[in-house]
Amino acid sequence: MRIWDLGGKERLGEPLTGHTTAVDLLTTGTVDGRPALLTRGDRHKTVRIWDLTTREELHGRSTSEYTSSFIEFFAAVDDRFVGVTGEGRVWDLTASRWIGVQPRQRGALALETLEGRSVLLTGLRAEGIHLWDLATGELLAPPLTGHTSEVRTGATGTLDGRPVVVAGGDRTVWMWDASTGQQIGTYAFPSRIRGLTVAPDGRLVVGFGADLAVLAHRR
Repeated sequence: MRIWDLGGKERLGEPLTGHTTAVDLLTTGTVDGRPALLTRGDRHKTVRIWDLTTREELHGRSTSEYTSSFIEFFAAVDDRFVGVTGEGRVWDLTASRWIGVQPRQRGALALETLEGRSVLLTGLRAEGIHLWDLATGELLAPPLTGHTSEVRTGATGTLDGRPVVVAGGDRTVWMWDASTGQQIGTYAFPSRIRGLTVAPDGRLVVGFGADLAVLAHRR
């Protein structure tokens, strides 16, 4: 596992090793006050967690709650890692219990922090992208619409001081202003969209096919 600066010119530290087959899921977050990386590989059998400052492997997991095939993705909430199912149920991997309120729409895409809240993104093609408050189950805004194909991944972030939502479909990424619901960007790619994130400085990071693109906003 190699970690690179977003500028693409510098590898940050030595590779992290341990997995013997492909990694199928990963996430980063602040856990117990330190930056950490969680990866799952070995055909769902092993989860490894590293301290990204010391490069120390904190522990490996092989329990069913970490390796269950029902987990669509991992995220970090309130200083701990969680697993999220396709229905939007959130499993606290430290306390071994369900947390938050399950949304009233299937198709979980991401669990992010937006304007100080833990927000769950869900999306089905005909119903738009929905933003749910994890703590209350409240729908935070009208559905975001305008995408023309099924969405598979999403993210939130801040761009020029305003909250934004991004979602990726077959070969397209859409961006909305989360405050107004207005679609503010559409980006086409040559391969399937595999992952999205919005960097703290507003750059959009898109994983497509076997490649990675970093898009900077033009003022």
